[in-house]
Amino acid sequence: MTSPRPDVAEWLDADPDPSTRRELSKLLASGDDAAVDDRFSGRLAFGTAGLRAEMGAGPMRMNRLVVRQTAWGLARHLLDEGVDTATRVVVIGFDARRNSDIFAMDSARVLAHCGVSVALLPGAGPTPLLAFATQHLGAAAGVMVTASHNPPADNGYKVFLADGSQIVSPIDVAIARSIDEAPLSPELASIDDPRIVTLDESIVDDYLMMLRTSECAGPVEGSSPNVMVAYTPLHGVAGRLLEQAFEQAGLPAPVVVAERLSWGRQNWFDYWRTEHEAARNDVIVMDMSFMSKFLVQGRDAGRLLNQLSANNVDGDSGAITYTQWLN
Repeated sequence: MTSPRPDVAEWLDADPDPSTRRELSKLLASGDDAAVDDRFSGRLAFGTAGLRAEMGAGPMRMNRLVVRQTAWGLARHLLDEGVDTATRVVVIGFDARRNSDIFAMDSARVLAHCGVSVALLPGAGPTPLLAFATQHLGAAAGVMVTASHNPPADNGYKVFLADGSQIVSPIDVAIARSIDEAPLSPELASIDDPRIVTLDESIVDDYLMMLRTSECAGPVEGSSPNVMVAYTPLHGVAGRLLEQAFEQAGLPAPVVVAERLSWGRQNWFDYWRTEHEAARNDVIVMDMSFMSKFLVQGRDAGRLLNQLSANNVDGDSGAITYTQWLN
Protein backbone atom coordinates (compact mmCIF):
# COMPACT_ATOMS: atom_id res chain seq x y z
CA MET A 1 0.00 0.00 0.00
CA THR A 2 1.41 3.37 -1.00
CA SER A 3 1.08 6.40 1.25
CA PRO A 4 -2.04 8.42 0.49
CA ARG A 5 -1.57 11.71 -1.25
CA PRO A 6 -1.85 14.68 1.14
CA ASP A 7 -5.12 15.88 -0.39
CA VAL A 8 -6.65 12.44 0.04
CA ALA A 9 -5.41 12.13 3.60
CA GLU A 10 -6.73 15.57 4.50
CA TRP A 11 -10.10 14.78 2.96
CA LEU A 12 -10.31 11.50 4.83
CA ASP A 13 -9.53 13.24 8.11
CA ALA A 14 -12.13 15.97 7.49
CA ASP A 15 -14.96 13.72 6.23
CA PRO A 16 -17.81 13.75 8.81
CA ASP A 17 -19.60 10.74 7.29
CA PRO A 18 -18.53 7.30 8.59
CA SER A 19 -19.78 5.55 5.44
CA THR A 20 -17.71 7.60 2.99
CA ARG A 21 -14.71 7.46 5.32
CA ARG A 22 -14.96 3.67 5.26
CA GLU A 23 -15.32 3.70 1.48
CA LEU A 24 -12.19 5.76 0.99
CA SER A 25 -10.21 3.86 3.62
CA LYS A 26 -10.99 0.56 1.89
CA LEU A 27 -9.91 1.94 -1.49
CA LEU A 28 -6.63 3.16 -0.04
CA ALA A 29 -6.02 -0.13 1.73
CA SER A 30 -6.72 -2.10 -1.46
CA GLY A 31 -4.28 -0.02 -3.48
CA ASP A 32 -6.97 0.80 -6.05
CA ASP A 33 -5.29 3.98 -7.26
CA ALA A 34 -7.58 4.26 -10.29
CA ALA A 35 -10.68 4.39 -8.11
CA VAL A 36 -9.07 6.95 -5.81
CA ASP A 37 -7.93 9.05 -8.75
CA ASP A 38 -11.45 8.96 -10.17
CA ARG A 39 -12.78 10.48 -6.94
CA PHE A 40 -10.00 13.07 -6.65
CA SER A 41 -9.39 14.07 -10.28
CA GLY A 42 -11.06 17.44 -9.72
CA ARG A 43 -14.27 18.63 -8.13
CA LEU A 44 -17.90 18.47 -9.19
CA ALA A 45 -18.67 21.35 -11.52
CA PHE A 46 -21.37 23.71 -10.27
CA GLY A 47 -23.58 25.05 -13.06
CA THR A 48 -27.09 26.27 -13.76
CA ALA A 49 -28.41 22.84 -12.72
CA GLY A 50 -26.32 22.95 -9.56
CA LEU A 51 -24.64 19.67 -8.71
CA ARG A 52 -25.67 16.10 -9.47
CA ALA A 53 -23.59 12.94 -9.11
CA GLU A 54 -23.29 9.55 -7.51
CA MET A 55 -22.93 9.64 -3.74
CA GLY A 56 -19.53 8.60 -2.46
CA ALA A 57 -16.20 9.79 -1.11
CA GLY A 58 -14.10 12.57 -2.59
CA PRO A 59 -14.64 15.90 -4.35
CA MET A 60 -15.98 14.21 -7.51
CA ARG A 61 -18.92 12.65 -5.65
CA MET A 62 -21.93 13.93 -3.74
CA ASN A 63 -21.17 13.79 -0.03
CA ARG A 64 -21.35 15.86 3.12
CA LEU A 65 -18.07 17.71 2.58
CA VAL A 66 -19.02 18.67 -0.98
CA VAL A 67 -22.43 19.86 0.22
CA ARG A 68 -20.91 21.89 3.05
CA GLN A 69 -18.43 23.53 0.69
CA THR A 70 -21.25 24.32 -1.74
CA ALA A 71 -23.35 25.89 1.02
CA TRP A 72 -20.34 27.95 2.10
CA GLY A 73 -19.89 29.15 -1.47
CA LEU A 74 -23.55 30.13 -1.71
CA ALA A 75 -23.33 32.05 1.56
CA ARG A 76 -20.18 33.80 0.41
CA HIS A 77 -21.84 34.79 -2.86
CA LEU A 78 -24.92 36.21 -1.13
CA LEU A 79 -22.80 38.19 1.32
CA ASP A 80 -20.54 39.49 -1.44
CA GLU A 81 -23.64 40.65 -3.31
CA GLY A 82 -24.76 42.62 -0.28
CA VAL A 83 -27.93 40.59 0.30
CA ASP A 84 -29.52 41.22 3.70
CA THR A 85 -29.14 37.65 4.88
CA ALA A 86 -30.24 38.48 8.41
CA THR A 87 -33.81 39.25 7.35
CA ARG A 88 -34.03 37.43 3.99
CA VAL A 89 -33.74 33.71 4.54
CA VAL A 90 -32.44 30.95 2.32
CA VAL A 91 -35.20 28.33 2.01
CA ILE A 92 -34.00 24.72 1.91
CA GLY A 93 -36.03 21.78 0.66
CA PHE A 94 -35.18 18.12 0.13
CA ASP A 95 -36.58 14.96 -1.39
CA ALA A 96 -36.64 11.46 0.11
CA ARG A 97 -33.38 10.18 -1.34
CA ARG A 98 -30.71 8.78 0.95
CA ASN A 99 -28.91 11.62 2.77
CA SER A 100 -31.14 14.37 1.34
CA ASP A 101 -32.32 15.42 4.81
CA ILE A 102 -28.74 15.26 6.13
CA PHE A 103 -27.44 17.37 3.23
CA ALA A 104 -30.22 19.88 3.90
CA MET A 105 -29.35 20.23 7.59
CA ASP A 106 -25.62 20.43 6.86
CA SER A 107 -26.36 23.25 4.41
CA ALA A 108 -28.49 25.04 6.99
CA ARG A 109 -25.77 24.84 9.64
CA VAL A 110 -23.06 26.12 7.29
CA LEU A 111 -25.23 28.99 6.09
CA ALA A 112 -26.18 29.92 9.65
CA HIS A 113 -22.55 29.93 10.77
CA CYS A 114 -21.84 32.36 7.92
CA GLY A 115 -24.60 34.64 9.24
CA VAL A 116 -27.32 33.61 6.81
CA SER A 117 -30.82 32.94 8.15
CA VAL A 118 -32.35 29.64 6.99
CA ALA A 119 -35.88 28.27 6.71
CA LEU A 120 -36.19 24.50 6.21
CA LEU A 121 -39.29 23.05 4.61
CA PRO A 122 -41.25 20.85 7.05
CA GLY A 123 -40.41 17.55 5.37
CA ALA A 124 -39.53 15.86 2.11
CA GLY A 125 -41.37 17.49 -0.78
CA PRO A 126 -41.27 18.34 -4.49
CA THR A 127 -39.17 21.07 -6.05
CA PRO A 128 -42.07 23.39 -7.03
CA LEU A 129 -42.98 23.71 -3.34
CA LEU A 130 -39.45 24.94 -2.67
CA ALA A 131 -39.64 27.36 -5.61
CA PHE A 132 -42.99 28.68 -4.34
CA ALA A 133 -41.72 29.09 -0.76
CA THR A 134 -38.64 30.97 -1.97
CA GLN A 135 -40.77 33.56 -3.75
CA HIS A 136 -43.62 33.57 -1.23
CA LEU A 137 -41.33 34.31 1.72
CA GLY A 138 -39.28 36.94 -0.09
CA ALA A 139 -36.20 34.76 0.41
CA ALA A 140 -32.69 35.58 -0.72
CA ALA A 141 -32.38 32.20 -2.46
CA GLY A 142 -33.62 28.62 -2.39
CA VAL A 143 -31.79 25.31 -2.20
CA MET A 144 -33.30 21.96 -3.21
CA VAL A 145 -31.49 18.73 -2.39
CA THR A 146 -32.62 16.34 -5.12
CA ALA A 147 -31.36 14.35 -8.08
CA SER A 148 -34.74 14.25 -9.86
CA HIS A 149 -34.91 11.21 -12.15
CA ASN A 150 -31.36 9.97 -11.52
CA PRO A 151 -30.63 6.44 -10.22
CA PRO A 152 -30.97 5.83 -6.47
CA ALA A 153 -27.22 6.02 -5.89
CA ASP A 154 -27.19 9.69 -6.94
CA ASN A 155 -28.07 12.94 -5.26
CA GLY A 156 -27.94 16.60 -6.23
CA TYR A 157 -28.08 20.22 -5.14
CA LYS A 158 -30.06 22.92 -6.97
CA VAL A 159 -30.03 26.64 -6.24
CA PHE A 160 -32.94 28.97 -7.00
CA LEU A 161 -33.11 32.73 -7.33
CA ALA A 162 -35.28 34.95 -5.15
CA ASP A 163 -38.12 34.78 -7.69
CA GLY A 164 -38.21 30.98 -7.46
CA SER A 165 -36.51 30.36 -10.81
CA GLN A 166 -33.44 28.22 -11.28
CA ILE A 167 -30.15 30.11 -11.40
CA VAL A 168 -28.79 31.27 -14.75
CA SER A 169 -25.41 32.42 -16.00
CA PRO A 170 -23.40 34.30 -14.93
CA ILE A 171 -24.71 33.72 -11.40
CA ASP A 172 -23.73 30.06 -11.52
CA VAL A 173 -20.18 31.05 -12.43
CA ALA A 174 -20.00 33.50 -9.52
CA ILE A 175 -21.25 30.88 -7.06
CA ALA A 176 -18.81 28.32 -8.48
CA ARG A 177 -15.92 30.72 -7.87
CA SER A 178 -17.01 31.12 -4.27
CA ILE A 179 -17.26 27.35 -3.84
CA ASP A 180 -13.69 27.03 -5.09
CA GLU A 181 -12.61 29.32 -2.24
CA ALA A 182 -14.40 27.29 0.44
CA PRO A 183 -12.37 25.73 3.25
CA LEU A 184 -12.04 21.96 3.19
CA SER A 185 -14.37 21.62 6.16
CA PRO A 186 -16.56 24.71 6.69
CA GLU A 187 -17.60 25.43 10.23
CA LEU A 188 -21.13 24.63 11.38
CA ALA A 189 -23.63 26.42 13.56
CA SER A 190 -25.35 24.33 16.21
CA ILE A 191 -28.55 22.57 15.19
CA ASP A 192 -30.54 24.80 17.55
CA ASP A 193 -29.01 28.03 16.22
CA PRO A 194 -31.77 30.69 16.19
CA ARG A 195 -30.96 31.48 12.56
CA ILE A 196 -32.26 28.04 11.58
CA VAL A 197 -36.03 27.58 11.64
CA THR A 198 -38.21 24.79 10.32
CA LEU A 199 -41.36 25.97 8.62
CA ASP A 200 -44.66 24.42 9.65
CA GLU A 201 -47.28 22.92 7.36
CA SER A 202 -48.81 26.35 6.74
CA ILE A 203 -46.35 26.81 3.86
CA VAL A 204 -48.00 23.81 2.17
CA ASP A 205 -51.42 25.30 2.90
CA ASP A 206 -50.28 28.59 1.34
CA TYR A 207 -49.11 26.71 -1.75
CA LEU A 208 -52.44 24.96 -2.09
CA MET A 209 -54.27 28.23 -1.50
CA MET A 210 -52.28 29.80 -4.32
CA LEU A 211 -53.40 27.00 -6.61
CA ARG A 212 -56.99 27.23 -5.44
CA THR A 213 -57.24 30.98 -6.04
CA SER A 214 -55.25 31.11 -9.26
CA GLU A 215 -56.74 31.21 -12.72
CA CYS A 216 -56.20 27.48 -13.12
CA ALA A 217 -58.75 26.70 -10.41
CA GLY A 218 -61.83 27.27 -12.58
CA PRO A 219 -63.06 25.65 -15.77
CA VAL A 220 -61.98 26.86 -19.17
CA GLU A 221 -64.66 27.66 -21.73
CA GLY A 222 -65.00 24.87 -24.23
CA SER A 223 -62.99 22.35 -22.24
CA SER A 224 -64.14 18.87 -21.41
CA PRO A 225 -65.81 18.43 -18.00
CA ASN A 226 -64.32 14.96 -17.77
CA VAL A 227 -60.64 15.65 -17.31
CA MET A 228 -58.63 12.45 -17.21
CA VAL A 229 -55.16 12.30 -15.67
CA ALA A 230 -53.07 9.15 -15.36
CA TYR A 231 -50.35 9.52 -12.77
CA THR A 232 -47.47 7.43 -11.53
CA PRO A 233 -45.24 8.94 -8.85
CA LEU A 234 -42.31 6.68 -9.71
CA HIS A 235 -39.89 7.19 -6.79
CA GLY A 236 -40.91 10.73 -5.90
CA VAL A 237 -42.49 12.54 -2.99
CA ALA A 238 -45.38 14.60 -4.38
CA GLY A 239 -48.24 12.15 -4.53
CA ARG A 240 -50.35 13.39 -1.64
CA LEU A 241 -49.76 17.03 -2.48
CA LEU A 242 -50.80 16.42 -6.08
CA GLU A 243 -54.03 14.77 -5.00
CA GLN A 244 -54.80 17.69 -2.67
CA ALA A 245 -54.10 20.18 -5.46
CA PHE A 246 -56.47 18.45 -7.88
CA GLU A 247 -59.19 18.15 -5.26
CA GLN A 248 -59.00 21.82 -4.30
CA ALA A 249 -58.98 22.86 -7.95
CA GLY A 250 -62.28 21.02 -8.42
CA LEU A 251 -60.78 18.45 -10.77
CA PRO A 252 -61.40 14.71 -10.69
CA ALA A 253 -58.78 12.82 -8.73
CA PRO A 254 -55.84 11.56 -10.82
CA VAL A 255 -55.99 7.90 -11.71
CA VAL A 256 -52.98 6.57 -9.83
CA VAL A 257 -51.15 3.44 -10.91
CA ALA A 258 -51.75 1.90 -7.50
CA GLU A 259 -49.32 -1.00 -7.67
CA ARG A 260 -46.54 1.47 -8.34
CA LEU A 261 -47.25 3.93 -5.54
CA SER A 262 -43.96 5.22 -4.21
CA TRP A 263 -44.60 7.86 -1.59
CA GLY A 264 -44.70 6.55 1.96
CA ARG A 265 -43.23 3.20 0.99
CA GLN A 266 -40.34 2.32 3.24
CA ASN A 267 -38.04 0.84 0.60
CA TRP A 268 -39.29 2.74 -2.39
CA PHE A 269 -35.94 2.70 -4.21
CA ASP A 270 -36.16 -1.10 -4.44
CA TYR A 271 -38.73 -0.52 -7.17
CA TRP A 272 -36.79 2.15 -9.05
CA ARG A 273 -35.90 0.11 -12.12
CA THR A 274 -39.23 -1.67 -12.49
CA GLU A 275 -41.17 1.57 -12.12
CA HIS A 276 -39.13 3.27 -14.81
CA GLU A 277 -39.58 0.31 -17.13
CA ALA A 278 -43.31 0.20 -16.45
CA ALA A 279 -43.77 3.90 -17.08
CA ARG A 280 -41.78 3.63 -20.26
CA ASN A 281 -43.48 0.51 -21.59
CA ASP A 282 -46.91 0.15 -20.02
CA VAL A 283 -48.21 3.33 -18.44
CA ILE A 284 -47.62 6.41 -20.56
CA VAL A 285 -45.11 8.04 -22.85
CA MET A 286 -42.29 9.27 -20.70
CA ASP A 287 -39.57 11.87 -20.95
CA MET A 288 -36.70 10.50 -18.90
CA SER A 289 -35.49 14.01 -18.05
CA PHE A 290 -38.13 14.23 -15.31
CA MET A 291 -39.58 12.00 -12.63
CA SER A 292 -43.33 12.58 -12.63
CA LYS A 293 -45.35 11.69 -15.69
CA PHE A 294 -48.84 12.75 -16.67
CA LEU A 295 -51.11 11.97 -19.60
CA VAL A 296 -53.61 14.82 -19.64
CA GLN A 297 -56.82 15.26 -21.60
CA GLY A 298 -58.63 18.59 -21.36
CA ARG A 299 -57.43 22.13 -20.83
CA ASP A 300 -58.52 22.30 -17.18
CA ALA A 301 -55.84 19.89 -16.06
CA GLY A 302 -53.38 21.49 -18.46
CA ARG A 303 -53.82 24.84 -16.74
CA LEU A 304 -53.49 23.28 -13.30
CA LEU A 305 -50.32 21.46 -14.24
CA ASN A 306 -48.98 24.65 -15.76
CA GLN A 307 -49.55 26.39 -12.42
CA LEU A 308 -47.94 23.55 -10.51
CA SER A 309 -44.59 24.19 -12.15
CA ALA A 310 -42.71 26.83 -14.05
CA ASN A 311 -43.01 24.96 -17.34
CA ASN A 312 -45.69 25.68 -19.92
CA VAL A 313 -48.43 23.32 -21.02
CA ASP A 314 -49.99 23.45 -24.46
CA GLY A 315 -53.56 24.06 -23.39
CA ASP A 316 -54.90 23.67 -26.94
CA SER A 317 -53.75 20.08 -27.25
CA GLY A 318 -56.31 17.35 -26.81
CA ALA A 319 -53.79 15.03 -25.22
CA ILE A 320 -50.83 16.45 -23.34
CA THR A 321 -47.87 14.46 -22.10
CA TYR A 322 -46.61 16.45 -19.16
CA THR A 323 -43.46 15.54 -17.31
CA GLN A 324 -42.47 18.05 -14.69
CA TRP A 325 -44.15 18.15 -11.32
CA LEU A 326 -42.47 15.88 -8.85
CA ASN A 327 -38.82 16.71 -8.26
